Amino acid sequence: MNLILKINIIIILSVFCYQAAALEPKIATTGNVGFSLMKFNYQEFKENGESFNNEQGILPGLTLGLMKNFQPGYIATTFSYYLNEVDYEGETQKGMPLETRTDEKLFDFSFQLGQQFKPTSKQIYQGYIGFGYHQWQRDILPTSTVLGLFETYQWWYGLLGVKSILPISQQSKLMINLRLMYPLNPTIKIDFNGIFDEQQFKLNEQWGKYFSLAWQYQYNDLISISVEPYLEYWDFAQSASQTLTRRGQTVGSLFEPRSEMHNYGLTITLQRSFW
Repeated sequence: MNLILKINIIIILSVFCYQAAALEPKIATTGNVGFSLMKFNYQEFKENGESFNNEQGILPGLTLGLMKNFQPGYIATTFSYYLNEVDYEGETQKGMPLETRTDEKLFDFSFQLGQQFKPTSKQIYQGYIGFGYHQWQRDILPTSTVLGLFETYQWWYGLLGVKSILPISQQSKLMINLRLMYPLNPTIKIDFNGIFDEQQFKLNEQWGKYFSLAWQYQYNDLISISVEPYLEYWDFAQSASQTLTRRGQTVGSLFEPRSEMHNYGLTITLQRSFW
């Protein structure tokens, strides 16, 4: 499925680029760099629905982007990276209370292919499709009584979204962005720091969601700045149980609990256009 998605995107992109270039030989390229603060909020749940553990804290991040504008569409790539330590509070799967810190690193890359629609002079919409890659490194730090874990969550995903652009004045506008994201073969790899053998679980796919409302001010023909509050949701159902081993010998079983990652934040971005 992952390979098929990539092939389809490449075919669509090739056709779109050819048609767009034929219609509009003058191409605008926009680069952007931004600083972001994310309120990270992750929670896992027991089988009875009670909270198992939660992690909360502020993650500063860097965003980069590049966009080629055609008439009437665009091609864009985006990159973001967040990192910091946050508070962990909960318990182990054996029921032992645990309070510690977690070193978080979040990486995301996406590619988007968009088409613009302008029903009236004051109504502008953009529909887009694409794919991306998401990785989260979760280093649960050890305490005097509990050993730490290093977990790597990762998945490719397809995305489908729509933007609404609302002009406020000649220099400013509001942009509403709604996006759905479907993870492809999401997995989590767990390193037990040598106490048990490394494990990998397949996570159960569910739709991710993203919403943002950005205000953009056009300083001149080439430079603009935007302020964008956003929400991002990733949810996963409980995984199947797997055998836990030490040096190849069975010592028990383990599963990945149902989880929710509901983050929100604010990004300030500087854009520069080139012709």
